[in-house]
Amino acid sequence: MTDGVAGETIMLSGGLALRGRELRAGLRIETRDGVLELTHVRPATPCVEFTSHVLQRPRGSPVDETVRATLDVLDHGTRGFVAGIIGEAVVRSGDRVFLG
Repeated sequence: MTDGVAGETIMLSGGLALRGRELRAGLRIETRDGVLELTHVRPATPCVEFTSHVLQRPRGSPVDETVRATLDVLDHGTRGFVAGIIGEAVVRSGDRVFLG
């Protein structure tokens, strides 16, 4: 998939992969404007609609074994994460992200 087509808010690159990591301690983003704390970080559970989009299937296609297997692959953080946020800042390319 091309970056940006899945409604991403913030995309991270480089460093450690977050998939499957324990993120209860949260994440911290250091920006020029200040520090943002990401709290209650949890994997975004993939849905059938998103998975069908990834597989480039027409809307309303039946859920088959390929869709079920892809749902499993996209789980545990591969699909991304959702989190609460504490602070206000603009996140820019190059800002640094830290665990907890």
